Amino acid sequence: MLRVCDEIVFSKRLIKQIAHKHGFDATFMAKPFLEEAGNGQHMHISLINEQGENLFTNNEDDSASPLFFQTMAAMLSQIPDAMALLCPNVNSYRRFVPGAYVPTRADWGENHRGVALRVPISDGKNRRIEHRIAGADVNPYILAAVVLSAVLASDNYTQEQCPPA
Repeated sequence: MLRVCDEIVFSKRLIKQIAHKHGFDATFMAKPFLEEAGNGQHMHISLINEQGENLFTNNEDDSASPLFFQTMAAMLSQIPDAMALLCPNVNSYRRFVPGAYVPTRADWGENHRGVALRVPISDGKNRRIEHRIAGADVNPYILAAVVLSAVLASDNYTQEQCPPA
């Protein structure tokens, strides 16, 4: 994950340098134009064991595992406290407009682009959680820390604490 964060930072710098070379400015604001859609920086996470098995899936029936629901509950519970980290600028909050395919509350759903935590349609081997709150202006290392902290805290939650999608 650290390598991916490094690549995001490097890519943004490279894009800005190329734009500047050609007389343009490049921005990674979350919502630079009121009349246009904003820019998100979503992070997908799945957990794979040494045997290559997805820990978010029950091997017996391909359903979501208790760890999946515990992680989802942990992620949902941390959203209010993490907003200032995930949305570091005043402009960051301009993205959150109902009907604009951005989350406007701490919720989750399957293949729904308006929720905070989305579970894309996939088979059990590829089950993952898409964290959709952060905008393009987030520090990718902080985003990774927020997402991974929920995984570490998942032991403190039960499957029953995860609200239905």
